[in-house]
Amino acid sequence: MNNYVKSHIRTLSPIIVGYVVTWIAANANIIISDSTSASATLALMSALTAGYYIAVRWLGRTWPQMERLLGAASAPTYSDS
Repeated sequence: MNNYVKSHIRTLSPIIVGYVVTWIAANANIIISDSTSASATLALMSALTAGYYIAVRWLGRTWPQMERLLGAASAPTYSDS
């Protein structure tokens, strides 16, 4: 897999996880109220996405195979060309 594709997969994977968790929360009636604004939902999704990415990278320091949860087992490498 080339680095361009790998970088996109590792970027999109946490976003998809954040979306799915937010969708599950909304459908499980975990949302605070009907007056919850779109910006609060976006903030929750952003926090979940960032938290997922940080957690997987942190776990990957001890267990490198955990990085597969980002869609690729290793980070892309770039050259100065």
